[in-house]
Amino acid sequence: MLPVVFAAVSAADARVSAADAPPPSVTLQQAYSLRDWTIGLRRDLHKCPELLYELKETSAFVRKVLDGLHIPYEYPVAQEGIVATIGTGEAPCVALRADMDALPIYEEVESSFRSETAGKMHACGHDAHTSMLLTAARLLKEREMAGSLSGTVKLLFQPAEEGGAGGLAMVEAGVLQAKPQIARIFAMHVWPGLASGTIAGREGTIMAAAGFFHARLSGHGGHAAMPHTTTDPLVCLATAVQGLQTIVARNVAPTEAGVVSTTFVRGGSAYNIIPGEAELGGTLRSLTKEGYDVLEERTAAVLRGSASMLGCRLNLTLSSFAADCTRRAAPAGAPGACTFPPTVNHAVGWAEARRAALRLVDAEDVVEVPPTMGGEDFAYFLEHVPGAMVFLGTGNASQKTDVNLHNPRFKMDENQLHLGAALHVEMALSALESLNDPAAASKLPCSKLHGSEHGSEHPSCAEGTAMEAED
Repeated sequence: MLPVVFAAVSAADARVSAADAPPPSVTLQQAYSLRDWTIGLRRDLHKCPELLYELKETSAFVRKVLDGLHIPYEYPVAQEGIVATIGTGEAPCVALRADMDALPIYEEVESSFRSETAGKMHACGHDAHTSMLLTAARLLKEREMAGSLSGTVKLLFQPAEEGGAGGLAMVEAGVLQAKPQIARIFAMHVWPGLASGTIAGREGTIMAAAGFFHARLSGHGGHAAMPHTTTDPLVCLATAVQGLQTIVARNVAPTEAGVVSTTFVRGGSAYNIIPGEAELGGTLRSLTKEGYDVLEERTAAVLRGSASMLGCRLNLTLSSFAADCTRRAAPAGAPGACTFPPTVNHAVGWAEARRAALRLVDAEDVVEVPPTMGGEDFAYFLEHVPGAMVFLGTGNASQKTDVNLHNPRFKMDENQLHLGAALHVEMALSALESLNDPAAASKLPCSKLHGSEHGSEHPSCAEGTAMEAED
């Protein structure tokens, strides 16, 4: 089991200089005072990565911390998930979510807390997400005890984000319907492509719909010196790969976004044998469900056409938007059978998150970004409840924390963990403020991106737009 006593972290280890002054925000000051504790949590989690729903040690670690903080929780939810509750136990209710699972990657970063499990690594920052939410839990619990929390905050510790659709599993488990019912929900992702200390987001679609295809092409193998006696599946495969590269170029408008990437091909094992079978697979991405459907239809057509034209048989598996996808069998090597929907931030959710960010950092460090073609199963929550996904910049070239996610050399800028914890707290407080006082919505900071595809603008945005027109 993961250790209960958290690793001690020196200022040198955390790369925090003695000259660092405590930040001005009260919430930031409180989170800053717990930074060694937060870093210790993250490092303990980093050493023990677990995959998908197999989170026995990780979940036990989170529950042990919650027990120590005297925070009640429900477990198990969606196998190893946890729903903790802080506050009055009554409406209004806001939720904060963190994912807990790691990736099947061999870590190449040397450190005293590197992965102790070969072939598994927290290369997407979920150890940071979990530790930041646990620190937020500690800070919110203090507010509950002081009687200053006007409502309920639920903390969702989610399994299986990395392809297993753990978000959908939690929705199906009734997390969103349980009393008090969640009225707003937020999540955060560390982002090495953004400068450390930056908080980013946008109104509308922020992350893509994401799924996969897996094709097995069967022919008739034989001696490589007599190819005319065979049906070569490798030729079928090569034709299919070339055809797949035309889908986005000739089916998606240049002003729109789409991805069809072949990410693996397999077939054959000898120099003088034409194999009887070959396989390929990859990912599809679009910023809309409708766009994804087009890519999926054209992918299937290209694969079927390539197989038929050259005499191969095709066995094709596609991920699915269907609600029962978590119960469908996935091909070997695939983490699940679900196509994640696009992650769409609601106007009010991003406005509340942005207000929270502006309470913590300077205005120039709160940025609005274009959508990314990465996928996120937090999308399942946002299909039912207003809220937002935000990015926490962790890119620092001097610390080599600007290596991208899902890379064996991914590193975390631990100096940003206290900011992420404080942002969780402030997003919950910002949403409770709006829910307790509808008039507070008119005071939300206006997004610079008008014409959201998800809901109408809040009043301050409408006023801002009018004022800009007059200027």
